[in-house]
Amino acid sequence: MTAKGANGNGDRCAGRRGKWRRGAAAGVRPGKARSCADKSRRAGTGAEAPRAQGHEGKAGSRKGEQTPKRRRKEEKGRRCEEGMPSSLTRDIYLINNSFGSNIYLITGNGLTLVDAGFPVDLPAIHLGLRRMGAKPRDLDLIVATHYHGDHVGPVAGLRKRYSVRTAIHEDDAPFACGKIPYERFEVETSKLIFYTALWPFFRYRPFTVDRPLREGDFLDLAGGLEVIHTPGHTTGSICLYQQSRGILFSGDLIRNENGVLEGPPPQFTPDPEAASRSLEKISEIDFEVLLPGHGEAILGGAGEHFRSCIRKGRLWPLTLS
Repeated sequence: MTAKGANGNGDRCAGRRGKWRRGAAAGVRPGKARSCADKSRRAGTGAEAPRAQGHEGKAGSRKGEQTPKRRRKEEKGRRCEEGMPSSLTRDIYLINNSFGSNIYLITGNGLTLVDAGFPVDLPAIHLGLRRMGAKPRDLDLIVATHYHGDHVGPVAGLRKRYSVRTAIHEDDAPFACGKIPYERFEVETSKLIFYTALWPFFRYRPFTVDRPLREGDFLDLAGGLEVIHTPGHTTGSICLYQQSRGILFSGDLIRNENGVLEGPPPQFTPDPEAASRSLEKISEIDFEVLLPGHGEAILGGAGEHFRSCIRKGRLWPLTLS
């Protein structure tokens, strides 16, 4: 089954600058009496608008007719609801409405992001944190599955402004900090025009890596995440694996866009042979929950589905062998 987003547990975690606590039901900061949904309800969803005094021809005077101010309040309430992160497990959430990669938020031991999308996804991160009762300064760590700009776009700004620590594999670290130039790829003309026109919003910003990761490292997150080195898409691509709970963060090694399980994108994968070995490596571990870099999360039976796709020859670049 795929994740649709249900919320409602009461996780607690301690942030670097004080305690952060997720509201038990509304996802708001403790002490706040009303959530954005409450504001939307107070604005009149499901309730008849009061009749304005005066002639019936005036705006808002007819029964049930909404004034522009009221419509703006309702739209604001809807936007707040849409910004609520989707609950995937008891301590892992998906930041909604990202333009680049999936952005996962892990609670329980501080606040950690796994990947961060494009630079234009910063507002989605702000909104998601706010709806959880937190702020960017409450973030402790950002773990990047690889250095590409659709996964680390806002990282430089978050690190500079809020001193958020960063972690990425040691082989991708020179690319992330700008010591080695960003790899270039051939893309379709239409996409090239699109990204060129919007370059200020997608421009890569190098950042300092606080914790270079290696194969076999463990992160004290979600009960313990093991770093698995899976090169091919980049030299330092990684997956994060929680063995006892059967959870796999796959980065771009495994994608699930439009409900179709795929390997890394061919046009952005310079080493298909290494990617093939990485896919075979992951096929040997047991996991039930797949949290991909792109596409929908799979919350049950993910490992068997993945291995079935391999057997049927549906995952590039294994189809080349």
